[in-house]
Amino acid sequence: TSGQYHQLDAVIHQHLIVGDIRTAFLLQALFHHTNQDCELLLACMHLVESVASVSQLPPRIQEYLADDTLRRPKMAFPTPLARMRSQSKLLESDNQSILNALYTLQAHQTCSTSLFGNIICGFKLSVALGCDYKDVILDPEPLNRLHPTHDFDVATNLLNLASLSHYDCTQYVCSQIVHLLNTGPEDGKFVLWSCDLESEFNCILDLTGCPLLLGNLLMASDLPLTETSQPMAYRQVVEGLILAHSSYTRVCHMEGITSVLNISRSLVNRLLDCCQWPLMVRLLTGIGRYNEMNYIFQILRDNDQFEYLLGKGLDKQPQLMSATLEFVRRDKELFSLVAHHFSMYSELGALYEDEARAELGRLLLGDVVGGVTYLIVCPHNTTCLQTAMSKYTDATEHYMQAKKMNCAVSSMQQAELIMVQLSMLSNTSASTSVPCLVNLTKSQALMLVNTVLNCEQAHVVASAYAVALDWSAALYQHCVLKGNSEYLQDWTRHHQLTKTLVLDIVHRFQSEKEINAVMEGNMKLFISSVSLLDVKYRVASQLGFKDILQNLLASPDMAYLKDTVWQSGFKKQVF
Repeated sequence: TSGQYHQLDAVIHQHLIVGDIRTAFLLQALFHHTNQDCELLLACMHLVESVASVSQLPPRIQEYLADDTLRRPKMAFPTPLARMRSQSKLLESDNQSILNALYTLQAHQTCSTSLFGNIICGFKLSVALGCDYKDVILDPEPLNRLHPTHDFDVATNLLNLASLSHYDCTQYVCSQIVHLLNTGPEDGKFVLWSCDLESEFNCILDLTGCPLLLGNLLMASDLPLTETSQPMAYRQVVEGLILAHSSYTRVCHMEGITSVLNISRSLVNRLLDCCQWPLMVRLLTGIGRYNEMNYIFQILRDNDQFEYLLGKGLDKQPQLMSATLEFVRRDKELFSLVAHHFSMYSELGALYEDEARAELGRLLLGDVVGGVTYLIVCPHNTTCLQTAMSKYTDATEHYMQAKKMNCAVSSMQQAELIMVQLSMLSNTSASTSVPCLVNLTKSQALMLVNTVLNCEQAHVVASAYAVALDWSAALYQHCVLKGNSEYLQDWTRHHQLTKTLVLDIVHRFQSEKEINAVMEGNMKLFISSVSLLDVKYRVASQLGFKDILQNLLASPDMAYLKDTVWQSGFKKQVF
């Protein structure tokens, strides 16, 4: 009956689960019953033993193969890059079609048995090792076939066939690692089963499935972690500690991590005794706990060996870069060396800016007159300004290399500001003072622009302090109140007096409570320089500057005025 066959399937499955395939097939034959898993296993064995090809399998098996939606992934572990070179044989069309069929048939099993996986592993090994499938699958000691030079796939499949417990598997892997470390690296690298232990150790951890156990076994192995006195053996000790730390880190086992750090501290003292600077750096970068191991930074600096931290390839480790910069931040010489090595142009730019500001802070200042701070003219101030300008120039170059254009422009503007300050110092006799242009507030900068500085200086100061230039205020102060005709001449070389600007200055003049003869004379000179005839005529008329009007009427421009101003007329107003 169907119930009895169901019970028979359950019994067969129990035998398949424990790997007793002989009894399972015997029960199937004894009761003239076809069990799906036995049928699938038989098809798999026919494929791997070359009894039948994929196309020669029975119709019922072909139905399973046609439904490949349940096919399982082929990779159980992360794949080292070196493994890709070893798959050429397996990827040949015949082998690949058999492998695809095996995975599809495995996906249709109804009981959890390792037999399908063993068949697949045996087939892949027979292809990779170039031996007969039966020799592989019937080998009582499959791990005897495994060598450190085999690829990761071979190691994975042989370990699966060995059916080791998690402990035994991890212990075996640990023994292979220790043996590799003790025999020394090839070409400077420790490579096990095509895995570079420095960069692909995670693959080994996934293979064992017990990172904590592997870490404990490595720490308890026969590597001379603390007793050795032979400098040549320290390389293996360092690598063993790094691998143990990686194992503990995978499972966040703080007790194990602490143990590694404590032994590392003791090991560093021994490395210091025999001047093994490269191994000291390797231990630091391999473990990667820069805060806990910052004593290595101090040892290297105290012994003038800091350059070992700047070795080839280390500039690709951002955490090392940050930790190194943080350690040397107070040592400007080392900071510059490290930042140059890591091409940290932005940080270098900030460093030079800080140094420039520090130089400007050493300036000797004089009195404050009318809200303006004065700078003493002396060699000390000249030297400080020259140094600061050089620092700002360096900062500009490094910011440009870092493609931080806003910072570069800001540094350049500060350098130009200091250049103007130096020019003011050089054009002034000794024992006097000049207005200080550095470390100003915006209001102080604007006051200097409007009342003290010439046009070119005003442009530089306004850019350095990001203040908007009010040319009407500056022109009124310099030309009308102070009578500085040279200021207007310099200004008109680069600017043009517009109607709005002229009217604004006239408004300021008319708003004065008291206008003396000097101010009036200065205003006349200013109006005389206006090139806009209609504006000039209107303003002179409103201000009552008859001499200017007479000159206009006597000039060849009389005809133009008749056609414009006189034609339209104008109302007298206060501008």
